[in-house]
Amino acid sequence: MSAAPHRDVDLGLDLLVDRWLPLPPPGSDVAGWARDAAAELSEIDGQPGAVGRLAEQLLLWAADPARAGQDVAAVLVPEAEVGVYAWLTASRFPETPTDVAELAALAGTVEHVGEADVTTVPLPAGPAVRSRGIRAAAREDGLGELVEEVRWWVLPPLLASGPDPEAVEITMCWASAGAHEADDLAELADDIAATLVVRPIE
Repeated sequence: MSAAPHRDVDLGLDLLVDRWLPLPPPGSDVAGWARDAAAELSEIDGQPGAVGRLAEQLLLWAADPARAGQDVAAVLVPEAEVGVYAWLTASRFPETPTDVAELAALAGTVEHVGEADVTTVPLPAGPAVRSRGIRAAAREDGLGELVEEVRWWVLPPLLASGPDPEAVEITMCWASAGAHEADDLAELADDIAATLVVRPIE
């Protein structure tokens, strides 16, 4: 039996490792949040000189206008002096093909530098398509001119059924300059995607 569609749903992800910072909701005091978060992390790490640069980075991500359409958004800051090292978002993707093959074809249209690896891999939350590739940074995001990303499109039954199907799109990206850790970061992205839970809001 297919689940009845729910438009009021909550997307849940377990980020699995410490030092992910969930970004504040759009419309909140993002500048104050960035200053406070940078100061706290710099104090924890004993790196007071990192406050200014880290606050600027956090504000850049938190103030991004694209945040309005994202259900989950977080940045990974392994150390204050390292700054923002990776970025993760999850959002509902409207006008979605309900056929996995068509979804894979859609994934193949995402622009990458070179050819992306696109595979069909089911997740606990539902049928899914995964892509991994390198793309040009969409803006000055502190991660460099090229970023590597793993992107998942998932078809949870709660959203994929009904006349207006939706998928969940989960994206994690990091600086391609950190290629020596790329496989570990890609594995983390896969592990996080596997924790996706979609629940109706009562």
